[in-house]
Amino acid sequence: DGTVRLWQTAIGRHLRLLEEHDKAVNAVIFHPQEEMFLTADASGIAYLWETEKAEKTDPDIPVVTYDNYKVAITDAAFNPEGDLVLTGDESGTAKLWATLTGDVVSTFSQDAAINAVAYSPDGTTIATGHADGNVYLWDVDSGDVLTTIAGHDNAVNAVSFSPDGATIVTAGADNTAQLWSIDGENLQTFTGHTDAVNSAVFSSDGMSVLTSSSDGTTLLWDIESGEITRTFDELNYPVHTALISPDEKTVVTGTEGRRRFYLLGTDGAGRDLATRLLVGGQVSLKIGFFSAIGSLSIGVVLGIAAGYWRGPFDDVVMWVITTLNSIPQLFLLLIISATLAPNDTSLILVLVFLGWTGATRLVRGETFSLREREFVMAARAVGASPLRIMFTHISPNVLSVLLIVLSRGIGNLILAESSLSFLGFGVKPPTPTWGNMLTGGLELLRNAPHLVFAPGLLISITVLCLYVIGDGLRDAFDPKLSG
Repeated sequence: DGTVRLWQTAIGRHLRLLEEHDKAVNAVIFHPQEEMFLTADASGIAYLWETEKAEKTDPDIPVVTYDNYKVAITDAAFNPEGDLVLTGDESGTAKLWATLTGDVVSTFSQDAAINAVAYSPDGTTIATGHADGNVYLWDVDSGDVLTTIAGHDNAVNAVSFSPDGATIVTAGADNTAQLWSIDGENLQTFTGHTDAVNSAVFSSDGMSVLTSSSDGTTLLWDIESGEITRTFDELNYPVHTALISPDEKTVVTGTEGRRRFYLLGTDGAGRDLATRLLVGGQVSLKIGFFSAIGSLSIGVVLGIAAGYWRGPFDDVVMWVITTLNSIPQLFLLLIISATLAPNDTSLILVLVFLGWTGATRLVRGETFSLREREFVMAARAVGASPLRIMFTHISPNVLSVLLIVLSRGIGNLILAESSLSFLGFGVKPPTPTWGNMLTGGLELLRNAPHLVFAPGLLISITVLCLYVIGDGLRDAFDPKLSG
């Protein structure tokens, strides 16, 4: 779609979105020093970018623009020193450009479109793979053709030099990959695929070749024997590209895969937004519900005890409540959250620790009124113990208060969790919560505002619904309001 995304490898975090291209991006390659990278598109434009901007707020402006005059660039490669960049295009022309000026240094032309280009490790030779099945090796200095290889019956999709530069491997739409000497001698033909071979690369030691195909398989070959040593099956989904790590322990494949429909699109990391909203809602509601239950449990016990017994116990409880309420709760939440492990359990404990004061004061006030009622005095007259009176006669009569406290408490605690996660002190990604999804969406607010609005809207609707449910339950259970 013309966009280029820069990702942080370790955690898969989206860093930058580049939207300078008007058409499909066909090639992305890093400079040998990795300070810059190049992108090339189907409109014939290539851009050189800095990998890291001096300031995060600086606009994304390419360092150099390479204009191929509206002829689609199909592939690109840097020379080993990084001062030259090689591009191949649909007209059959390969061009060498000065990396930092964008000037054309050399041109190499044939009739058929170029699908792949490669630079030799010593920087003296380039290879171009063409749609007519031919591969040409060119001398960089003179621009002359050194070798012509006509080994494929159909288009050449990929070409790669061995680490020592003595051989090349080519991948063709004729279902084969072939190994060649620099002089054009066929050394090995790999015929294990049943559909077009889309990529072929050497291992770091030059002893193996990795090929990927539209038949859904990626094969690792031993060069000397020509035998398959490992098969990676993608279940018939075409594999367009494959790479093998330098230590040869990991293979990465890029497949066409299934066509997926995302109801709300994806986030910056390509994850289904609707699914993350549902899972994030479970986490946020769990934190809100269990925090409210914990706070309410403490509040009921302390509130009824303080309201019934009064005296020194009541004074101590109210002193603690006054002290905690005199400190801004968000400040306390930030301090305590910063000292604990950032997960949902620790967040629930923090919210319970600071959330019981409101419930305690409400239950205490209600108990003040109930302890002087006739049914309480009657129970006291017949010898009922204080505990029996508090939890058999008083607690059922504060039910309406508890319901409204619970419903509004869940809503308030969801807001508190969202605030902490938004500030980076709550549950950490990749575990989704509505709060940390808000934070993650801010980076893409201008291009994808729904990443912020969707979790924000769900928080608002959920809190509003909890308030309405609480009011309804209070009206239903309170005799004074039902009649």
